[in-house]
Amino acid sequence: MDVPSVVLAGLHATIPLLTEELLRFPKLCRQYFALLAHMLEAYPAKVAALDAATFATLMRTLEFGLTHADVDIGRESFAALSGLAAFHHRETKGSRGGNPAGNPGLAAHNAANEDGKKDGILARFLKLSLNRLLFEDASAALAEPAADALLPLMLCEREAFAAVAHELVASLAGDARAQGKVGEALRDLTASGGLTDRVDRANKRRFRRNVSAFVLETRAFVRRN
Repeated sequence: MDVPSVVLAGLHATIPLLTEELLRFPKLCRQYFALLAHMLEAYPAKVAALDAATFATLMRTLEFGLTHADVDIGRESFAALSGLAAFHHRETKGSRGGNPAGNPGLAAHNAANEDGKKDGILARFLKLSLNRLLFEDASAALAEPAADALLPLMLCEREAFAAVAHELVASLAGDARAQGKVGEALRDLTASGGLTDRVDRANKRRFRRNVSAFVLETRAFVRRN
């Protein structure tokens, strides 16, 4: 029996019924996001193969989880996002047998709209994750799972990260000291501690340390404005 296909078939039938009202039931919500984290960590290719409408609905539920006040739901949601982003990075930027992967990964699921006014799904999740870390009170408890998601997101969406970094520094206009500190923290986030462009266990550890330092250095400045 192809277990992931059976589970995805169940999700395919269930997802259209999952409203925000239903996901407000704590037990159901936690169980759903635990399942979603497992599927995206273990079988991301199966999820990437979903039709556009089902995938979009799945991503809306993931966005709901990423912004949820419950720390356990947030942790499971970041684990799900980490699995999704790591899959896309591995397929498009990674290597297989020493050769560049060059596979489509999420393909059209991650495409921005034609006029460029709407980000692709990973760029949107990158911005949402940074916002959660810098502006939400639960950020300390979510720093590690958020870091594991942010690493492949930043490696896949470098332009989106550069845009967010520019907006963050620009928001501190008039405070040269704050702009300098935040600019330095952003540089350290992506380069400190021997960080590389791999999504492996050692690099995740390095990036977790970078994220913790980044949040500590940056929050006081950006939340003051």
